[in-house]
Amino acid sequence: MNSALDWDDIRFFLAASQSGSLAGAARRLKVSVATVGRRLDRLEGALGLRLFHRHAGGLRLTEHSQSLLERAEAVAERMADFERAAAGTGSEESGVVCVSTIETLATHVLVPHLTEFRRRHPSIDVILQSEMRLVRLAERRADIALRVVRPHEERVVARRVATVRYGVFASEAYLAGRGRPERPLSDLSGHDAVTYDPRFDGIPEIAWFERREGQPRFALRVSSAAAIYQAVRSGLGLGILPTYVTGRGLVRLVEGEDLPQRDLWLAIHEDLRQSPRVRAVADYCAEVVRRVVGPPAGSGAVRA
Repeated sequence: MNSALDWDDIRFFLAASQSGSLAGAARRLKVSVATVGRRLDRLEGALGLRLFHRHAGGLRLTEHSQSLLERAEAVAERMADFERAAAGTGSEESGVVCVSTIETLATHVLVPHLTEFRRRHPSIDVILQSEMRLVRLAERRADIALRVVRPHEERVVARRVATVRYGVFASEAYLAGRGRPERPLSDLSGHDAVTYDPRFDGIPEIAWFERREGQPRFALRVSSAAAIYQAVRSGLGLGILPTYVTGRGLVRLVEGEDLPQRDLWLAIHEDLRQSPRVRAVADYCAEVVRRVVGPPAGSGAVRA
């Protein structure tokens, strides 16, 4: 080694290897591209070897760094374990808690109620990350995850806090111009729809449209429910939306058991279950989503 190793540089190595580019690592770590490049150069200098082949398309691990990647992941896991243990032993309801969830839940459910949470817990600061990808709680990417997919990480416990119900919606402007479907449950031919892009084929919302006797034309495919909501509001077409995101100017055309439902899961790493600040945020999130989204259907919740 040519200089002292900074263990924090391993985070930059992992982010770069996982994202495949300097720009992707910068977005993940919320720093500049120049900072990522500088930290990788410093780590390569400290180790005395080249970690990446840098080319126009991004980054590619060298033969030497591929053998180091698994060990770097183990170091990151140990550091995350250390941080979780420290966070879980705190006895005060104060500090920072990071919640990862999807954009529609963040915007339409949690954010409107955070003023109330702030009044109850003025010493707790909340970071709300809205993102499509599932975060790894074991790596301390977040303290709490609120998702429509149950996590299956080791040492992560989850409880089913709500059931998301859906409807088929259109804007008043769209219906004024195109007319209301006469049989919206079965025949949507002659109408435009907005749905998810092909990467999400097979999810219940897309499958519902494809089972109709008369299928709509997909005028737009997007990557999030938030984008579907904005497109439907603008009058671009029909769309399947969670009932909690609806607002003025939207008309529900179809509702009920025929539409898909999804359980909403709140997950915490078991090391943080006894942390007062994490527990306060988790309990409040569960309270709000039950109030706004609706209680879980049936039973079988697993306590987190």
